Amino acid sequence: TETALPVGEVALAAGFHSLRRFNALFRERYRLAPTQLRRAAPAAASDGLTLAMDYRPPYAWDAILGFLRMRAVPGVEQVADEGYRRIVRMNASGGEIIGWIEVRHLP
Repeated sequence: TETALPVGEVALAAGFHSLRRFNALFRERYRLAPTQLRRAAPAAASDGLTLAMDYRPPYAWDAILGFLRMRAVPGVEQVADEGYRRIVRMNASGGEIIGWIEVRHLP
């Protein structure tokens, strides 16, 4: 609901290689289709994409940040404000896309 990207692109960005599998897991988790969720909450006008991913506790978030902080590549990676950020570069049909990925822990 937080992006204007088509559902197929959201599925690919989330790591799915099959839109059918994405839809099936989405239905299982949220009890509705992605398009039904979109209709309930209109997309924001943004090129960004926010994903919330579950994990099985315990997860040593502070230890992971410490590990990444000690190994961060200057100008490419940054560990600050309780999160990890990395520049990414991708080739797309319209040319090269440069952006960043940020990971934060939400208790």
